[in-house]
Amino acid sequence: MYFFQEPLAAYALELFRTTDFTGAARGDWFLSLFAPGNTIFFAERPFERFSDYEELLWRLREADAVKYRQIHKGIPFYFMSWLAFDRAIMKRPCFTLMLASQKTSGKTQRDGRKIRGHDSCSSIKGIRPLRVQFSP
Repeated sequence: MYFFQEPLAAYALELFRTTDFTGAARGDWFLSLFAPGNTIFFAERPFERFSDYEELLWRLREADAVKYRQIHKGIPFYFMSWLAFDRAIMKRPCFTLMLASQKTSGKTQRDGRKIRGHDSCSSIKGIRPLRVQFSP
């Protein structure tokens, strides 16, 4: 990892294991603490930022696969698509943008109701072709 030192990564994993991720806001809070983000006006170390996002998500998945499926990951995938675009790798932005739109637009509460604001991606015409439709 480039932006993280191992003690910080270990702390992130410990906090991940002990946190309850029942709502999207809780996952957004957690990832805002440990994700490297991006710069707005110029590309600054996009490879390192992308790599840290990827490594963090892999480590979270390995730490607890059930929680990893539960936590809201739309924002990290959007950042990863932006960073991949900055790196001029065109397959990655499309793939991560597709994942982000699916993670965000399909988010529901435990009782099955849609979370307010998380179904808006499905109405954006530019995102519809990126969404993968699975048929049984």
